Amino acid sequence: MEIKIFTENENLFSRISYKRLLNILDRDDVNVIELKELSNSYGTFWFIDLAVKDIDDVIVLYGFGIHELRNRYFVDEFHFHTMPSWTKENKQILDKKVIIKQIKDLHKKYSEMKKGDYLERDEANEMYEQVADMSDDDAAMSILY
Repeated sequence: MEIKIFTENENLFSRISYKRLLNILDRDDVNVIELKELSNSYGTFWFIDLAVKDIDDVIVLYGFGIHELRNRYFVDEFHFHTMPSWTKENKQILDKKVIIKQIKDLHKKYSEMKKGDYLERDEANEMYEQVADMSDDDAAMSILY
């Protein structure tokens, strides 16, 4: 599904840069409905849920964390997917200025962590990343594990 707030290339690879995230958050038609840290099969990340005018689904972006199978930090990239519209029920629009400040603080924190913590990657990490980039993380996990 192509999401109108992303470019063709962003839609193709389901990821955006940190700088692009800030540009998107600056749009009047984009509202943040949740910012939270969660763990999943791939690691622990910060998730940002967006409600966008004229788009029924919730756009979920995740970054700022360590992807354990890729064995690298996500600092300057955010991957995204959509969730059904019912997931925004009972959620309120958050203050964008406060959220943007939190996101900038998180970027600074994870940039410092990345500088100070060298993650040694092996051949399995590199292979996983290549397969995931050609398909997606779920496909890479099912193919390689």
